[in-house]
Formats: sequence, structure tokens, C-alpha cells
Amino acid sequence: MATIPVRLPNETEKQYIQRLTAAMAQMQTELEQKSKPATITCKVSEKGAVSVYGLQRMPVTLYAEQWTRLIAYMPTLEAFIAANDAKLAKKGDKKPDAPAPTPSADQLAAALKMLQGQQANA
Repeated sequence: MATIPVRLPNETEKQYIQRLTAAMAQMQTELEQKSKPATITCKVSEKGAVSVYGLQRMPVTLYAEQWTRLIAYMPTLEAFIAANDAKLAKKGDKKPDAPAPTPSADQLAAALKMLQGQQANA
């Protein structure tokens, strides 16, 4: 991760601005490289399976027979994805908010007592 350059004591303002501009350009280039989709590559694993890299953080590893079955199933999988597109999460989608926690019996009893006390005082 790049750091923002500090102005050097013997540096003119113009030199400092040039160094900042160069640092910003470098940061922009690094950011663009990180945001590019990873190249998908294949390797043979130690156990003789096919590992596909670049889809997610960890490789997707299946034996050749499993890949063959999956490839034959692709038309069905593509149709399923198309039919359920609205329900399927996309990378970068915001996760749905967690439901509110259900209060315990003790919490409900305490809230009821508090409300009853407020009504008695009113």
C-alpha cells in the first residue's frame, strides 16, 4: 500500500506537488490493477485434479470426470441461472440486513413492568 509523500525540508512547493502527482498516478494504476477481474487459469493439483484459479479467493478443484459432468450440465445450469436471476446474489451486492433479534422472556417481562409503572404514574 502506497503512502502519501511528506514534504522534504529542502523541497520547493512545485517539486512537492510533482512528487504528489506522481504518487497519485502510481496509486491510481495500482487500484486499476486490483479492480481488474483476475485471469482464469488452470493447474493440475498434487492429487491429479483440475484446479481453476481466478474465480474466487480459493481455487475451484474437481477431478476431470467431475468437470466433464459439469460441462455437460452447463445448458441446464445456464437456464437455471437465467430463470432465477432476480433471486441470485451478485458479487458486490449489499448483504440483506439481519433480522432484529427476538427479545427474551426476561426482556419482555422487564419491558411490561416498565410500561405498567409508567401507566400507574400517569
